[in-house]
Amino acid sequence: MEDLTGKQLGPYQVVAPLGEGGMAAVFRAYQPGMERYVALKVLPRQLAEDPEFSARFQREARLLAQLQHPHILPVFDYGQVEGYSYIVMPFVPSGTLTDSMQGQPLPLDRIRLVISQISDALNYAHGRGLVHRDVKPSNVLIDESGNCLLTDFGLARMVEASVNLTATGTIMGTPAYMSPEQGAGGTIDLRSDIYSLGIVLYEMATGRVPYQAETPIAVVFMHVSGPLPLPRSLNPDLPEALERVILKALARDPRDRYQKAEDLVAALKRAIPEAPTVTSEPEPRVAPGPKPIYRIPSPTLGAPPGRGAISPSAPKRRVPGWTWALAILLLGLMVAGGAFLANRTRSPLESAAALIAPHPPVSALPSTTATLTKASALTSSPTDTIARDPSTYDDFDNPAFDGKLDPSLWNATITSPGFAEQRGGVLVVSLPPGAGREELVLATANLRSDEFGSVESRIRLSSEYTGQRGDMGLSLMTSAKDDETLLFSCFIYRDTRPRLGCEAWGRGSVEYSTERMTTLSDYWHTVRIEVDPEIRVTFYLDGQEMGSYRPPDAEELKGNVFSFRLGIWAPDADGITANFDDVRIGNLKE
Repeated sequence: MEDLTGKQLGPYQVVAPLGEGGMAAVFRAYQPGMERYVALKVLPRQLAEDPEFSARFQREARLLAQLQHPHILPVFDYGQVEGYSYIVMPFVPSGTLTDSMQGQPLPLDRIRLVISQISDALNYAHGRGLVHRDVKPSNVLIDESGNCLLTDFGLARMVEASVNLTATGTIMGTPAYMSPEQGAGGTIDLRSDIYSLGIVLYEMATGRVPYQAETPIAVVFMHVSGPLPLPRSLNPDLPEALERVILKALARDPRDRYQKAEDLVAALKRAIPEAPTVTSEPEPRVAPGPKPIYRIPSPTLGAPPGRGAISPSAPKRRVPGWTWALAILLLGLMVAGGAFLANRTRSPLESAAALIAPHPPVSALPSTTATLTKASALTSSPTDTIARDPSTYDDFDNPAFDGKLDPSLWNATITSPGFAEQRGGVLVVSLPPGAGREELVLATANLRSDEFGSVESRIRLSSEYTGQRGDMGLSLMTSAKDDETLLFSCFIYRDTRPRLGCEAWGRGSVEYSTERMTTLSDYWHTVRIEVDPEIRVTFYLDGQEMGSYRPPDAEELKGNVFSFRLGIWAPDADGITANFDDVRIGNLKE
């Protein structure tokens, strides 16, 4: 395909080529309206000569845009202009699975994670009647946190009907990863994707694909009838159980393979058990039940301040609106009758300056705050730490609190028409359209920074009352010097599309931020924040470390108390419903 650098395709300005495959070329492009770079996948112009292609492209692209899964690269947009058909996706600069392998076997734990995430994506798509048809490492993007994003779903199907395969000799797909039935021109179903994933698994385990030949056609014939080199003949260190999983996935007869992607994952997890966590001492256990530490009174809240500005170096994401409400909450601890806040009209930064300045340091809270197990007793690495089992604070399964909250564990600021209540084993927090404010559900437990501390929760952005904007999440807050506030949060934020991320916010701007794309709605994520004795805050999303941040004044924060709370926010026009479950707080003492 010709170089489209500098060309305008719809609202997208092509910046530079990123690569080219057999079915499309990929360009980096800029979208001025959203102030972001995107990946533009452009199909060959000759496809437009097919009178049926345009309708088929529109139909298939709409199906792809409906795929919403944390391990499928989402489709932002699609269009056709001047004979070019293009699909718009997020720009992920961190590379592909091919880059990760570099001709070498990968560690077993990495194999387990990657195949599980790809299989999860395939299982989701197969359940919606979609077959990928071109599963291969170069179609698996790896984001900056190490998670997989499967791309190019259905592209082969979109193109193949417009290509005369007999006349051109073109093979739709990639021979090295092609199933026997695909290479032979037979009927293709989800089991063809499972075979291709088996080839990816083989390559990850041995460092090479099983079939290599001088021509693509020769490779296809080897898939159909050639002998399969046994994985352990190439990598004797492989467990026999893993070899058996690979051989079953690569059965030539589709009836002999795993019939679903989830079946392959189940077998893989048995073959590669999750590594046990190693600690220097037995982990302390605590009796279940409420752990009231410091009761935070519910203040009178008025309309929340607006969202703050983000520093020029920070990602262009709106700062979570619950930051300002939390500042109001702190003021409510010191100033009785906070009703004068109800109709404030100052700018967000002016409001923050007025609200944060008067409150005393959080470290001045009563010394009855419960503490956590001493960090000296924990010698595990951050990777091990995420596997630890902190004490359950509330799993929302106690039937005594259906339709309400356990008052010994939670103080909620929610007022009608919004609500926060335990329902069906989860905490449901909701603001209907038009409510236009933010709400907090506050734990009665606090954490001390001079001892090991962690909080985590499963969170889900529900499809009920979910407009174009809004966010939900959990956070830890403490005061910094000059009575300023530091907020550490993990969240699902929805603007035009949802994002899952974590950030450190304080002193008027975002100081650290990391995020990735997530599903549209109704998908659970696990978020976790850890604070170590050196005041290094580490963020985790779905079990993967996203990064850590140490404030510049961390030494002055030692001994501080960190308050913990859940929150949601939505503007006037939009509503939002959030679900929280299995809230855990790390190792509270008796």
